Amino acid sequence: MKVSNYLGYKYKDQISILASRLTLHIGSEIKLYFFDLVHIHMKDEDEEQALQGATLSRYSLPLETAEILVKDLDCIYINKRDYKDNDPAFIVAPRPEIIQEWYNVMREGSISISMLYKFGEMFDKGTPEERESHRRELAKLHPILTP
Repeated sequence: MKVSNYLGYKYKDQISILASRLTLHIGSEIKLYFFDLVHIHMKDEDEEQALQGATLSRYSLPLETAEILVKDLDCIYINKRDYKDNDPAFIVAPRPEIIQEWYNVMREGSISISMLYKFGEMFDKGTPEERESHRRELAKLHPILTP
């Protein structure tokens, strides 16, 4: 599968514009902190798409204000999943469908981890016969899941 590192047309210019707007709004020099590039496999596409997260630490910024600051920036979006307590979180991506797919992957991962914890609790509390039954069922799913 091919991998794309494309983040959008003139995305660096848009990041610069966002940094300028944030500096003017806050009234002092800011620094955006970027996370590693993430690649997402999009259904019905033969190429993984890129997105990159960024945050602005040490400054509080209401979500409504952040939405206004990025409104006309085609490649920069608000990361509403991780935007908590006025702690700004942004995503750079060529189109919103990529961000939605990332949200879906993160949600599926959270659900899977939660289910594994619950299964682990059931496994620990089960009788020896129940544990053996659980082992057989897990082995059917994937050998790596067998405790």
